[in-house]
Amino acid sequence: MWYAVRDIALDHPDVGDPLAAMMKAFAGGAGGQAMQGMARSLGAAARIVPEIDATLETMITRMTGLLLIELLAFNTFAWAEQLLSDGELFERGVEAARVVSFIRADEEPHVGYLRATLTEMRARTFVTVDGAELAGTDVINRYWDYSLRQMFGLGGKRGERREMILALLDQALDGHPRRRQILHSFHDLETPDPVVAEAAVGAPGPAYR
Repeated sequence: MWYAVRDIALDHPDVGDPLAAMMKAFAGGAGGQAMQGMARSLGAAARIVPEIDATLETMITRMTGLLLIELLAFNTFAWAEQLLSDGELFERGVEAARVVSFIRADEEPHVGYLRATLTEMRARTFVTVDGAELAGTDVINRYWDYSLRQMFGLGGKRGERREMILALLDQALDGHPRRRQILHSFHDLETPDPVVAEAAVGAPGPAYR
């Protein structure tokens, strides 16, 4: 669907085969690390609340990770619709933005289900494998914090996806006469992480300048 949005807004640009480029990036290196980071955000590598059943823990971790992905997607949809609706930038942008609205509508039930279910769990009491009781607020908060760190923390998916994007930029700008200037401007736009209050990673060294 996003390829359709691109083709409508940019009048079928000649961009080669983007799927082949992505497959090449994910074959190893930074792309492979990013995929591993995604997997970690959807499932705990170590026990987060070892007092409860491991299968239940896996389900909750995946649900919190998926909800974060859906929330990210929601913000992406809003940005895309706003940008594409600018008639000065896109001659057929309104039509492309309409397609984005369809994608957003398709995602809304997923967000609603995950939010309702996790909120219900948070209001309940969990029984541990030993028969003790844990407050749902404590259990769900611990999983939510874990998923936030795995998804956005510099040691998690955020940092790994950053490396993947840099690798893709290097690939796309190879041989470009303004490569250094473009990369310099790109790094100047980086901001601190708004979710986990971590400082932005510094721009690379002189090789990018």
